[in-house]
Amino acid sequence: MMHNVNVIKQKSAEWKDKATIICLSLDDSVEELKETLENRLWITQGLAHYMLPGGFSNQTARDYGVNGIPHCLLIDKKGKIVWMGYVCD
Repeated sequence: MMHNVNVIKQKSAEWKDKATIICLSLDDSVEELKETLENRLWITQGLAHYMLPGGFSNQTARDYGVNGIPHCLLIDKKGKIVWMGYVCD
């Protein structure tokens, strides 16, 4: 996950106005999510963090095929998934 944060920091100027990055959390509680973000310094400008209650069983996680972490998707402006995988792929 730290690699993801570093890529985002390096590319943020290039991606400005071209992409929105949304982080979905599978943590068990909001408190756990907040603690993780603070402890690992993952609070990065321009990122939105949302929690998916129920983790991998959450309907959104299932809809997008999330079966491991990290799981990255690139979705175009029309809502079509154009890439899915691990950020290092």
